[in-house]
Amino acid sequence: MARLSFGFFRQWVARRYKGGDAHSEYGSGSEAPVGATGRCGRRAVHHYFGRRHGSVPPLRLRLAASFWRRAAGLFLLRDMGPHEGLWLRPCSAVHTFGMRRAIDVVFMDRRGRILKTVHALRPNRAAWCARAYSVVELPAFYCRRHGRYDAALRRAMRAGR
Repeated sequence: MARLSFGFFRQWVARRYKGGDAHSEYGSGSEAPVGATGRCGRRAVHHYFGRRHGSVPPLRLRLAASFWRRAAGLFLLRDMGPHEGLWLRPCSAVHTFGMRRAIDVVFMDRRGRILKTVHALRPNRAAWCARAYSVVELPAFYCRRHGRYDAALRRAMRAGR
């Protein structure tokens, strides 16, 4: 069986869906419009730019290192976005008394390794981990929606130090 090169495949896709050569209309092929339709209304091959397909969007952590910031916690962050969290350091226990929404809680040691994850901790509950040094509070179901949330946490922690 003959091996097909990527260049051959790109030319085939361009001819099939655009009726021309791959390099004629869009240059090298990287500028092709995403989701463009070709002949007969068929969809062209989708290109994902910037992030790899399935990767986690950038997470932004707000550091709460002082006593008063840790004591206030998420009470001050009522407008927390879907990719924002609060990093409590040092901390080994959290509560959701007086809160109106559930949160995901990730307990970590001094080296940033995840010790325990509590998914969707409901209001008026508490969670703790005796060996934890820091805690990250995230929007509810963030950890389940993003399977690689640990990598996003590491990147955000490196940026927030």
